[in-house]
Amino acid sequence: MRLLPTIPELILLLLIVIVLGSLAYDWYAGYCGERDGAAEAVEDLAAGRLRLKLGGKIQPWNSNLVGIFRERYGIDVQFVHGCVPSAYDSAYTRAYNERVLRHIADEAPEFSLDRAFDEAHDEWIAQMSRFR
Repeated sequence: MRLLPTIPELILLLLIVIVLGSLAYDWYAGYCGERDGAAEAVEDLAAGRLRLKLGGKIQPWNSNLVGIFRERYGIDVQFVHGCVPSAYDSAYTRAYNERVLRHIADEAPEFSLDRAFDEAHDEWIAQMSRFR
């Protein structure tokens, strides 16, 4: 009767622990990100600050986007992460923006995030076409 595990069994057990630990960490980081993002959005809205937090690959029309949000809608834009966000950053940004966009929809139903992105892109295209 064998009581001690073999080397392959120990390696398999170690891999299982690592995978489960990684999944648990990502879940917890996402939970903390949602909690923190929603809480900061509530604080900012209570203080009268309208801000959206964006991330992702930097696009050449981001300066146009920032201008459109500030000038037309009075919304500040903060870029908070790059193109490969952590579980925390992704959940934080999503929770923060959901709260802020809900508030904006109540205050200004004509606002459209997609339309603002499209306008920024179109403005950038128009600016670039002047150089051709």
